[in-house]
Amino acid sequence: MKISIIDIGTQSLKHYIFEVKKGPKKLIHFERYSDVGLGVAENIAPEAFQRASELLSVALARNKKEGVKMLKVLGTEALRKAKNAPEFCRMVEDILSVTPEVISQEKEALYLYKGFVNMIPSKIQFAAVNIGGGSTELVFGYKKDLKSFNKFPFGVKFLKAKFLRSDGAIDWDSLDKYLEAEMIINEKADIIFVTGILHFVELISSPLKLSFTQGTFPVHTILFSPDGFSDYVQKLRRTPIDELKKMYPKDPAFCDNIAVGQSVYLAIAKKVGATEIFPSNNDLTDGVIEEMCS
Repeated sequence: MKISIIDIGTQSLKHYIFEVKKGPKKLIHFERYSDVGLGVAENIAPEAFQRASELLSVALARNKKEGVKMLKVLGTEALRKAKNAPEFCRMVEDILSVTPEVISQEKEALYLYKGFVNMIPSKIQFAAVNIGGGSTELVFGYKKDLKSFNKFPFGVKFLKAKFLRSDGAIDWDSLDKYLEAEMIINEKADIIFVTGILHFVELISSPLKLSFTQGTFPVHTILFSPDGFSDYVQKLRRTPIDELKKMYPKDPAFCDNIAVGQSVYLAIAKKVGATEIFPSNNDLTDGVIEEMCS
């Protein structure tokens, strides 16, 4: 059976199709559109309505072509906050014939945790962090127990706007000081998964000469040491966005905020004392599909 999930975030729209049989699920289609831009304003702009409408129609056509039997549509921070979110959700339902589920930040964290439990051996504590356009979730847990989670009311859109200088560059020193002061984290974990970036890191690793070793978990092919991850973030900060877009042509708009998002991941990895940092393609969607198939 084929199951599709569409994740509508503050900045991006992500479309997944999974083949679900006995045993592990198989991702057979993934597309991320990082230029939807619902934003963090009071209302979702008309142009964001139009762009989302076009992409949802594309996703629907692909689902029909693949013979998808189940579809779940999720909304996160932008749809939690925008005054005209109900109007946006009606548009989504008109196109897809499915009512979007606008999930809380707590449920977003729970799905994030569930997306990693199948790959973790018993008795090993891990952390996983996901940053979106409007919020950030950090979870700590074991294979059978979500121990705790942190939720931060900022994402890459807010941080980029707050620390963008008049010359168009980011004030990195001020951003780092802000993250140090604003993120109170009491838990520790040797292992942390940083979500949604493995494909990106794989493609840019050669031109940016990144230093890492072979990952030790299935489908996690890259393992950064703390120094290696710090070097990766510093290289992102120094590389012009136009150059990053050439390295990542599949979704060039993703590069607009990547250095800010990875700076958050670095700050969190330091705070939790992680010694092994795994770039991951997993995210909350993997938790959703586990729930749908249980």
